[in-house]
Amino acid sequence: MPATHDIETIFLKLRKDYPRTSGRQAETLWKDIVADLVDLGGNAVQPLMATLHDRDRSVRKASAQALGKIADPRAVPALISTLEDRARSVRRAAVEALGNLSDLHDLQPLIQTLQDEDAQVRSSAARALSKLGWQPADQTQQALFAVAMTDWEDVIALGKVALEPLKVALQDEDRTIRMEARNALQTISHSHHSQRSEDGLQQC
Repeated sequence: MPATHDIETIFLKLRKDYPRTSGRQAETLWKDIVADLVDLGGNAVQPLMATLHDRDRSVRKASAQALGKIADPRAVPALISTLEDRARSVRRAAVEALGNLSDLHDLQPLIQTLQDEDAQVRSSAARALSKLGWQPADQTQQALFAVAMTDWEDVIALGKVALEPLKVALQDEDRTIRMEARNALQTISHSHHSQRSEDGLQQC
């Protein structure tokens, strides 16, 4: 298949040149590589699905980004599997790719990704779901979405139902996220205790 050879050539360039670059030069090179992959069109879909399993995370990330821009529904199962990738940059690329597939019918994998351990992956999943027209089915999903978007006012407004969804943010690598989640948790807990005290007084 001609596309397979072309993809190997493009990724050879990625492996050789990308580690040597930085800053704006690296950003430009990355965009060019993804654009070259996208230019291969539909014939590149199957080979790119295979390279989602490459040992090099840069190759996996570029493959996911290219598949998202090609937007061929054949790539959906492979991209969903990539939501479990060990590298957060690859998971984020897969989330964003799925968000470009307007005919994606099963949104459950993206909903589950609202609980990813990484804040950027969670927020990307929330944006992808919004792009696809998803609406939370209940308050728990509303809370998951609000936590993913770091919309702490909405999180607090949801009250006790947000306590479980907050757990993932409390363990985030980002210190700011952890601190804001802790503040939201304390506010909800204080409000709950205050309400219980008021209810007790009214019963006296």
